Amino acid sequence: MALENLKYLSEKEHENLLNQYQHNKDKYLNGDFKEFINSYGWNMEVKNIQVDFQYFKHLDASSDSSELDVENSLAVWRALRNISPTVATDSRVWTRISHSEGFEFTRKRWLLLRTFKTDKEVNTSIRKHFFATGRTQYRDDNAIARLWWSAWIAHQVNPDNPRFVLETLFNRADTRSNIIERPGIATRSKLVKPLIEVIDQHWPLNEREVREFMIAVNLYGGGIVFEALSVSDIDNFLEKCLAIGRKKASEKKTTNKK
Repeated sequence: MALENLKYLSEKEHENLLNQYQHNKDKYLNGDFKEFINSYGWNMEVKNIQVDFQYFKHLDASSDSSELDVENSLAVWRALRNISPTVATDSRVWTRISHSEGFEFTRKRWLLLRTFKTDKEVNTSIRKHFFATGRTQYRDDNAIARLWWSAWIAHQVNPDNPRFVLETLFNRADTRSNIIERPGIATRSKLVKPLIEVIDQHWPLNEREVREFMIAVNLYGGGIVFEALSVSDIDNFLEKCLAIGRKKASEKKTTNKK
């Protein structure tokens, strides 16, 4: 293990990168940011959080498959397991990692694997995946942060078998977006674990069915204190929501055919 203190960018360096990313396009595509990595503004430290970037050697950007998302999430978690959810909302942390230890993975995964028709599309991908300003970006878009947040959710739901949760999140249609992008659901482990199990038990579900199921859970579960319910009560609630979701999905499919 090669433990070191977690580092982050100074506010000034973060703003410089953010303001200059379009002008630095050639660095993102063909170069790197190694000339800046040892500078003072790139090495602000969180002294009570240690990380091990040796695990980043296992990151695989050879494809955009869901199977690799699972393995990459586990690797990122092993490297950054000591980061708290509060720290994990800070763009200065993720932006530095995406431009340093995680740079090659981020470039391969989100630039070199893709075919862009215009410079605007390249710039959009850079802005989206190398930075983490705002909840949707650090949770869903930043190349490294999205993997960490997926693993964090998985460990909250099932600490003994996070791989099972990750496989459901990434391999089951748009399950990840439907769960993680709903913060009222994603942070409630008493609900998320049986929810994932229901999806797994009733698979295959198509994307429309998953979406309508999650809409029903969100709609009818808003006022329920799931932490006070028994496992069987939660399972019954989810089964009813699944039935509603399937019915809605079927109705919309029929309507679209007319």
